[in-house]
Amino acid sequence: MISGIGIDLVHVASVAESIQHYGDQYLERVFTRDEIAYCGAVPSSMQRYAGRIAAKEAAMKALATGLDSGVDWLDFEVTNEPSGEPRLRAHGLAAEILRKKGVYTMRVSLSHLPEYAIAQVIFERSRRQALLYWLRRLYRNRTAE
Repeated sequence: MISGIGIDLVHVASVAESIQHYGDQYLERVFTRDEIAYCGAVPSSMQRYAGRIAAKEAAMKALATGLDSGVDWLDFEVTNEPSGEPRLRAHGLAAEILRKKGVYTMRVSLSHLPEYAIAQVIFERSRRQALLYWLRRLYRNRTAE
């Protein structure tokens, strides 16, 4: 059962400008060490960085919290299987929220061109987990009245 869906489009030149202007400070605030190593290893690194930003934004949209909730850029990490297939990992507050919502699968799809990168994220949970999540919310709302 789908728990959340997010999509985001990022302008590659904007990411390149931020990296040029802020350098390592920007990279370390937005990307994990492994993401920096993976993206920096190829000539098309700006497209890879933009794709990862799009994935993190899409994940925040799917989580339905945004940056204001305390979820941080580093709470989501994009890794790659040996086949090249991207994977999304959650850390920190994002992982805690996903656990509470009963999300057991995170799917991510990335695509990029020289100008733009796009990502879509889907969170899934079992029907049982979805029912438990909504029952807890209903109970909390009733006890708060």
